[in-house]
Amino acid sequence: MLKAGLAGVLVLILAGCATKWEAPATPKFGQKSFELVCDKERYMLYVSDELNFVLLDAFLTPVVSKKLENGAFQNTKFLPPNAKFDEIFIGILNMIKNEEKISLIKAKKLTCKAKEL
Repeated sequence: MLKAGLAGVLVLILAGCATKWEAPATPKFGQKSFELVCDKERYMLYVSDELNFVLLDAFLTPVVSKKLENGAFQNTKFLPPNAKFDEIFIGILNMIKNEEKISLIKAKKLTCKAKEL
């Protein structure tokens, strides 16, 4: 009984720590491509208006593949979980919303220069 109570409390605590993201309202855009330079590393990012994000490294190897649903990023491919770019992805959505072609996006752990291709 005590174990079940502790497990329930732990679930509530962990659920409260989950980051909720609010996607900015963006116009329909199909798919957009971006070049990212983050801390001297180059990436290609593909974003769909269904809020799918696919990030590739300089060798075109997938780094992150996620979908933003109900305020949370969900992994969509068999890749290790990686929340490092979540804040950058929200910045990219703001770029799309504001129709910017180049932007410097600063996150807690990462700063990226983004350029729409």
